[in-house]
Amino acid sequence: MKKVLYFFPENPLERNAGNKTRALQLLQYFRDRKLAADLMSTDLWLSPWNSEDVEAFRRSKLAGDIRLMEKKPEKNNLIDYFFNYKIHQIPYRKKFDKSQIGMHSHATWYSRSTFRELVRQNEYDYIIISYIYWAELIHDIRSFSKARTIIDTHDFMTSQCRQNKHFQLGPFFEEEISRLRIFDEIWTISVDEQYLFSRFCQGNVRWVPPMLDAPAVPLPANTAGRPYDLIYVASDNPHNLIAADWFFKEVHPRLPEQVRICVVGKISSHAADHPNVIKIPFAENIGEYYDQSKAAVCPILSGTGTKIKVVEAISHGLPVVCTTRGTDGLPDKINNGCLAADDPQDFARNISALLANTGFYQEQVNLAAAMFFSHFEKNRCYQELDEIFGV
Repeated sequence: MKKVLYFFPENPLERNAGNKTRALQLLQYFRDRKLAADLMSTDLWLSPWNSEDVEAFRRSKLAGDIRLMEKKPEKNNLIDYFFNYKIHQIPYRKKFDKSQIGMHSHATWYSRSTFRELVRQNEYDYIIISYIYWAELIHDIRSFSKARTIIDTHDFMTSQCRQNKHFQLGPFFEEEISRLRIFDEIWTISVDEQYLFSRFCQGNVRWVPPMLDAPAVPLPANTAGRPYDLIYVASDNPHNLIAADWFFKEVHPRLPEQVRICVVGKISSHAADHPNVIKIPFAENIGEYYDQSKAAVCPILSGTGTKIKVVEAISHGLPVVCTTRGTDGLPDKINNGCLAADDPQDFARNISALLANTGFYQEQVNLAAAMFFSHFEKNRCYQELDEIFGV
């Protein structure tokens, strides 16, 4: 049985952001294909784990084991702390810290040592790292491991981090490419990023798209009589906050008064207070809300990568009204079930046209369903992963 070490720096069971959906999809693939996968995560990033989280993950049986990296050892003995950590961390930081160009490196000498010790104890066939911020975890790992190393990029960080303090475009991009090149294989969630990275990185740069189950209801579904005209699903990351502010200030006032919008996720706390805006802070089964809606909106104005919420919507046969950023990462930019506009008046017109014109609406529904089954349906995507893992 092939062994996989999968590093993802957050708790995927929180299910409140697209990157966690991505992690769950990969973990489910490993389980479905009976690969012996271990998860390594950390408390060092955005979603700290507690003991209940760890037990919930173990009960899920999404991986054989879970390990958490600590940033540094406890200071029970200051002398031991200095000689067993601090004296190593200072040169480590000098070597890997790139904050002077706006690039983050989240691993410490201690956390990397924990990671390397796990690799030494297990003969993994594959090691998958999420995000270039953690690339140094595998630095010099070939000296004691024959595992094939894979980076799951999630985003094009040079674009994503332009607002970082001290950001320098040229050095940042060069550092991003340098980190990617140390891996045997590079995965992107976006065809746009697959093309970009393949121009600068030798070796295998693959598009590994979001992969979702085919809906229980055959597509295209009959949406007549559904209670919500629109569904808007998002977390509350900075890009989504900007998008929500734009949508509810610039687009929503231009919509007919009777349009009912279901807003799901943490972004709901930033939605307009309006009788026809229904707020759902958390949905255990997001599919139930897609199946009660006629169309989806994705007013994202910034960020990179494929928008998983767009793929989720088309997986339920819903057309999507979005900005041009909403179609980032899709293999087809037109005839895909998405109506893109960056002007708020045009955005509102696209919504009104969908809801008012049955023939036009059905045409977009058909295009959305075709896009989903051509590129994002789980069984089709599994075939691509089977090739990677030799299943």
